[in-house]
Amino acid sequence: GATLAGLPAGTLYRVRATYRYTREDSDELSFDVGDVIRVVEYDDPDEQEEGWLMGIKESTNEKGMFPANFTRPI
Repeated sequence: GATLAGLPAGTLYRVRATYRYTREDSDELSFDVGDVIRVVEYDDPDEQEEGWLMGIKESTNEKGMFPANFTRPI
């Protein structure tokens, strides 16, 4: 598929954390304010939850779900 300029394949867009988030489950992603996360599609669309995104933290390549309202698009 086509990719946006400079984004790795499969990346929908990037967000920056505006608040710290500590995961509450093993499939979630923890991050600190300022961390950049690449938003990707869910492997299984049935897992998608309202208000949550699937992403990969750029600094560690960890993957997990996180609350969208803790981040903003960049």
